[in-house]
Amino acid sequence: MSENTDNLNEQQREFCRLVVSGISQRKAYAQAFKCQIESAGQSATKLMKKAYVQEEISRLREKAHECERKRDERAIKRAIWTKNERMVKIQEWAEESAAAGKIAEALRCVQELNKMDGAYEQEVVNLSEVLGVGAVVAALQAQGSLPPVH
Repeated sequence: MSENTDNLNEQQREFCRLVVSGISQRKAYAQAFKCQIESAGQSATKLMKKAYVQEEISRLREKAHECERKRDERAIKRAIWTKNERMVKIQEWAEESAAAGKIAEALRCVQELNKMDGAYEQEVVNLSEVLGVGAVVAALQAQGSLPPVH
């Protein structure tokens, strides 16, 4: 900010803010200086010719554009990574991993999807009930999950 813009009075600052907001110069002058709109036209034109007013308006416009750009970036990021879109992306990764033969990676993707969907329940294993491999195989064969070994 230059020295000149530091010397703006409150009415001149308000005029600059109103002009940047999109109000006509005449209306901005009348509102900022609390005068009749009919008498504000020439005064607004005269004020607009001052370099320090132009500098302040440029500074405020740049600040407004920067705020708008940041707001747009945040909106884009939110739009890109909604829950549903994250789920779709993870599903794509799972399918690509499975197609590439990376089964462990595909299973991790599926587990993450299940967590996001609320379909994941942590399995609790009671170590005192863990059976030996032979007992597990026999139980699975009895259930029909494994074919009998001959």
